[in-house]
Amino acid sequence: MDATQLAHKANDIRKDILVMITEAGSGHPGGSLSCTDILTALYFGGVLDHDAADPKKPGRDRFILAKGHAAPALYATLAHAGYFPTEELVTLRKLGTRLQGHPDSNLVPGVEVSTQLGHLLGLFVAGPVDTRDFFQAVEIIHGQGGLAVLAHPFEHSRDGARLAPAVPLLDGVEVWNSRADRKLRDANSLAASFAQVCRLPCFGGSDAHCPQEVGNGYTCVEADALTAQAVKTALLSGCARAQGTRSRAWYAARSQLTKRRKTGAKPLSYVKWAAFAAKCCAQDIFWRGD
Repeated sequence: MDATQLAHKANDIRKDILVMITEAGSGHPGGSLSCTDILTALYFGGVLDHDAADPKKPGRDRFILAKGHAAPALYATLAHAGYFPTEELVTLRKLGTRLQGHPDSNLVPGVEVSTQLGHLLGLFVAGPVDTRDFFQAVEIIHGQGGLAVLAHPFEHSRDGARLAPAVPLLDGVEVWNSRADRKLRDANSLAASFAQVCRLPCFGGSDAHCPQEVGNGYTCVEADALTAQAVKTALLSGCARAQGTRSRAWYAARSQLTKRRKTGAKPLSYVKWAAFAAKCCAQDIFWRGD
């Protein structure tokens, strides 16, 4: 594309960004619009070596979006580049869709690294937390007098630096998750070290997806009274410890099978599930890791 064509393409992407955020009812237009020209030049100006028909092409150039709030700009650029239909852009931030508030490399083709800060647990909340934006969710949780706890922060990545923006806002870290070590064996130990360095209280959870997993992770609290306020005070003061045992990997495979059945998955998806299930069974046989 020449300079004129690039300018037109950038304007088309800007229009889509505004439509996406308006349709979603939330988002960050400023950060997205400010980087549109850069993304347009990279993807359409012959700067990046990329191929929408083969997103995982060996030797490709990799673009990593450090500011996850600008996800709408990246989504719109990737859609215009042919990575997925532009009609999908209006599903931004909607439940059950892949275009969430921060890019997820496991869901969206063309996204190289997930920049989402992770899952968030809201404890002692009385009302809904109607947002998928991490920072907005923390604000809502605190507004209800609740505690914001970062859940299994190292399940997919060992990069602790990405979590730095969240640290001042957190009330604790889940350092034991009975499922977290399926992908990274030291996920829980990394979380424990992170909590210690950041001086944040420790929590435990089972992350149960089926009844057999309930209770595989928990938080032991030493409180002055059996009241919600006393327990919350004890948690914030660090008078708690996380404990648990590793869940069987087969339960993860079983929950994935249930998900496919409910969503009417195609036959190829079941073939992939069979390979995943075999891997889970092997983990249960050769590595308990309790």
